[in-house]
Formats: sequence, structure tokens, C-alpha cells
Amino acid sequence: MRNLMVLVVDDNLVSRLLPGFMLKSLHPQVSVIDCENGDDALSLIRSHPITHVLLDISMPNLNGIQTAYRIKEIEKSINIELIAYTADASMDDDHYLKSLGFNCALLKPIDRLSLFRVLGL
Repeated sequence: MRNLMVLVVDDNLVSRLLPGFMLKSLHPQVSVIDCENGDDALSLIRSHPITHVLLDISMPNLNGIQTAYRIKEIEKSINIELIAYTADASMDDDHYLKSLGFNCALLKPIDRLSLFRVLGL
């Protein structure tokens, strides 16, 4: 398995930290960093070799959809997998997600199997 660097972007602390706990305990080749808003996510993407972004859709100020559009404008982000990280079951529509720039969705509350599946583990 290749090394992954996953960025978790969520304004809710528990939702932000949970994927890291799940991944660090089972996959040492996966690095996880997190932040609580879209502006911080954009900065981290510019300065780290991010491979996957779990992006909360419902955040204040810069929401997940707006953040996804801005991520796609960053030249080095072309190979980043964008994953809608949301409790909104209506976001689990591949065609709609792709139109917004996402590769897939991870519905909250998450479980290990779903997390590993969206990351290709």
C-alpha cells in the first residue's frame, strides 16, 4: 500500500479527530492532519503532500462545497481525492458529487469499514 496523507476538515472536534484515531491505530503508513475550516485546509494543501481530503459540507463561513471549488484551483491538488464528509444522506449521489468536484462521500457517523473503503485501504 502506498503512503497516504489524509486531511480531515470539520468544524466539529469529534468528527475531526475520529478518522485519525481509526486510521492511526491500524495503518501506520497513513498520516492524518486536521483543521476546522476551509481557509486552513487550503493552506495545508499548499504546504503538505495531501492525498485525500475528508471535507465537511456544513461549515460556517467557507463551506465544504466552496472549499472544494477552491481546492480544485490549486495546481498541485490535481491528484487529491476529495471526499464529502457529511451527515446529509442526499450527498451520497455520485453524479451530483462529481459535479461539485468530489470523488465520493463518507456519511457520518462513520465506521472503520466505510472509512477504509473510501480511502482504498
